[in-house]
Amino acid sequence: MILKANDGLYRCYYTLQNLPLALKYYIQFSETEKKKLQAENSRQLAELRISFESERREKDIEFLRTENELNEMSIKRKSALMWLFLIALAFAVSLLVFIYGRFKNKNKANRELKLLNEKILEQNREFDRLNKELELVNTEKDKIFSIIAHELRNPLFWFQNLAEVLSVKFQTMSPEKMKKSLTALDESAKNAFHLMDNLLHWSRSRLNRITPKKSPQSLEKLVSEATRMYGSIIKQKEIVLETDIPSGIVIKADPDLFTCVVRNIISNAIKFTPSKGYIKIACSTSNYEVKIRISDSGIGIPNKQLSRLFDINQAYSVPGLLNEKGSGLGLKICKEFTELNDGRIWVSSETGKGTHFEFTVPEYLNGNEVLTCDFPN
Repeated sequence: MILKANDGLYRCYYTLQNLPLALKYYIQFSETEKKKLQAENSRQLAELRISFESERREKDIEFLRTENELNEMSIKRKSALMWLFLIALAFAVSLLVFIYGRFKNKNKANRELKLLNEKILEQNREFDRLNKELELVNTEKDKIFSIIAHELRNPLFWFQNLAEVLSVKFQTMSPEKMKKSLTALDESAKNAFHLMDNLLHWSRSRLNRITPKKSPQSLEKLVSEATRMYGSIIKQKEIVLETDIPSGIVIKADPDLFTCVVRNIISNAIKFTPSKGYIKIACSTSNYEVKIRISDSGIGIPNKQLSRLFDINQAYSVPGLLNEKGSGLGLKICKEFTELNDGRIWVSSETGKGTHFEFTVPEYLNGNEVLTCDFPN
């Protein structure tokens, strides 16, 4: 309104050639128009600013919305990936557990199968061992029966013949001849008993049925018991029997096995010692061990035969000076029984100069002390 008035006044005074007033109103018009333009520019600038700010806010909002959407998508994707990973992990763990279970079961089955195979192999080995042992036992049993039958035939035959002669010629025989026949019958019975005893011990030993029952024993008493049964034949052959056994020595041994060893060695000494010869029994102790020495003045044993005396796989039997028959088992039994009593046995001999048998047995111990005591005879 003012702008138009100033413009009108300017034009009017310019037309009237009133230049000062025309200039005045022109200047007012210019200033007013300038202010108007400035206001318009300010308004437009403000509008532009508002529009820009609005647009910028919209863009920011759109950016934030897009960013939120992207974040949500990222979160959803991460969540999906996490679930996928968890599912894959669970599947992998389940698969591993399944595979481990199968592997463990397979290993367990393999171990059980291996143990079963080992058990079967062990049973087969045990079965084979038992079969072999059974074969050996059967072979040994047949051998034992064969030896027993063969060895008993001669003494029983002579025993039968002597008994038959006595029963037939009893009334016609002189007292002296009767005495000799009865003595021979007695010796035949003793020999048969001794042989039977040896065969019984030997068969039990071969079948592993002997379990030594070791206990403290008086050495003097055992030797006395072992030699007592040979008193009559020693007297008949006029053999001197000397024993040098201290009464206080105590051994740890199975008494039956020990006396069997002594009896067999004494029996051999009697068979091969001539009339008026001697048999000596002595002992010594050393390092908790008792050594028994049985010597005779017999015919001796050839040196080449000494190694065969104790060998169960080699037969060696020589008739005695009175043609006494032997089985060859006695000394082999001596070796086995001495070893069962934790001892050793050996022999030295020279043809024509007698024989010396020596064997050992543990001396009875109590802690670190060696016990000796007197046993009643």
